[in-house]
Amino acid sequence: MKEENGHIVYLRERVQKITEALYRVTDLFSDQEPLKWLLRKEGIEVLDSVLKIQTSLPSDRIRHLDLTIGHIQRSIQILQLASSNSFISETNFQVLKREYNLLIDFMTDKRTKFLPEPIAFIEAADSKPATDRSEKPIGHTIGHNDNGHSKEENVQYNTGSNERKEQILSFVRDKDWVSIGELTALFEGQISEKTLQRDLLSLTNNGLLLKEGDKRWRRYKVARV
Repeated sequence: MKEENGHIVYLRERVQKITEALYRVTDLFSDQEPLKWLLRKEGIEVLDSVLKIQTSLPSDRIRHLDLTIGHIQRSIQILQLASSNSFISETNFQVLKREYNLLIDFMTDKRTKFLPEPIAFIEAADSKPATDRSEKPIGHTIGHNDNGHSKEENVQYNTGSNERKEQILSFVRDKDWVSIGELTALFEGQISEKTLQRDLLSLTNNGLLLKEGDKRWRRYKVARV
């Protein structure tokens, strides 16, 4: 329960700081500009959704978590529009976009942590137990199928784009600069290099990764808050 409350408090404090920054940025907008009030409205919706996570029944928390992510995604889209029309500087846009995306990553990664233990177990049961995810590294063998890869590996490699990106961020977060070769080895050839490059481009464009170098010499690291 203490860990669960800690995640909620952290989320609320981060959202409050980002909302304050959003208000400072939109102070530069004319009062006649609709984007000013639309951005502020979505910012308040994000904050309100987070407060509801804290005060709602445990059974409703995941719903409010998903609503919060939806409001954040809309806020990023509106910020993109404001930046394209020069209402907000590119620097301010990238900072707010990065902070919002980090919030989405936090809520996605810690999803079951917002629930009391019995409900969190049910939420995670459809995929695999949390102990499996934390204790068995990629490549751990627990029985093989016809193509020589473990069943656990296939479950992990067949996940969608969002989970692949989470794996990439988790791998890079514990290191300094990481090369394409290291990231390719992470998935042991189970995804194509083009798919990996698309994921890395998306993470870079969203401000979650930094890159340096060209082509085969390019390296990546996590963008620090």
